[in-house]
Amino acid sequence: MKKRIFKPMNLLLILGVCYLGYILVSQQIIINRIQGQINEADQENKKIEESNEYLNDKIKYAQSDEYKERIAREKIGLIKPGEIIYILHDENASNDNGK
Repeated sequence: MKKRIFKPMNLLLILGVCYLGYILVSQQIIINRIQGQINEADQENKKIEESNEYLNDKIKYAQSDEYKERIAREKIGLIKPGEIIYILHDENASNDNGK
């Protein structure tokens, strides 16, 4: 009787190993894709956190007395008691209007 090189059990074993190899490669491709998405999300998250920190700083400043005083002086001309306001006229500006 001749000895067979490929027994049915060996064939199943080879097919099983090939299938496992295919599964492992497929899973690695998926893992790499997901890892890239995670990295992108982390970068976006970092940008958002920096923006959030900047906006929180702006809110704190807008709630400060210093900011409120500056706005009151600029917008409605608030002056402190005892302050003297000097208004300077630009002679060049008045000459330009006459030309």
